Amino acid sequence: MTRARHVVVYRYVLIVHVHGTSDLSYRADVRKVVLFVAALWIGVSAFNVPTMMAHRTKTFYNLTYCGMEDRWITPIILSFSAFGYAVPLVVIAVIYVIIVRFLRTQRPTTINQQRARQRTSKACRVISLVVVVFGVSWLPYHINIILACFDRIPEGLFYEVRISNLSFYLYAVFT
Repeated sequence: MTRARHVVVYRYVLIVHVHGTSDLSYRADVRKVVLFVAALWIGVSAFNVPTMMAHRTKTFYNLTYCGMEDRWITPIILSFSAFGYAVPLVVIAVIYVIIVRFLRTQRPTTINQQRARQRTSKACRVISLVVVVFGVSWLPYHINIILACFDRIPEGLFYEVRISNLSFYLYAVFT
C-alpha cells in the first residue's frame, strides 16, 4: 500500500471520527487505523506469495536471470490491475464519499456561515478531483498492460505514439 493510500485512511479518521471528540477517543481511532494498516500489509504480503512463487531462474544466451514462468504472467497482471487499481480506486472513492457526506451534514459553527459553506464546497470539489485524477491517470496504464497480456495491442503509429505514451505522461504528471 502506498503512502498516498495511507493518507486517505488517516484523512478519513481525522475528519470523520475525531471531530468533536476527546483526546482518548482520538488515540483509540489512531490505534484502530494502525491495526487496520498492519492487517492490510499482512494481507497484501499474502497476496504477493503467488508472485514470488511464480519466479524461477532462467537462462538466455549464457545470461542467468530471475524471470516469471509464462503461465503465471496473465493471472498476475490481472490481479495487479484488480488489487493495484480497481480495488484501491473503489476504496478511495468510498472513503472520500463518506468524508464529503460528513462535511455536508456538519452545521457551520462560525458567525459567517456563508464562508463556512463555501469552504466546505471547495473541499468537496478538491476531494472529487483527487479521486478523478487518480482514476484517470492510472487507467491508460492498466488498459495497456491488460491489452498486452492478451496480445490485443492495436498496431499502428497512432497507438504507439498517442495511446501507449499517454499512460507514461499521465503517470509522470499526476503522481
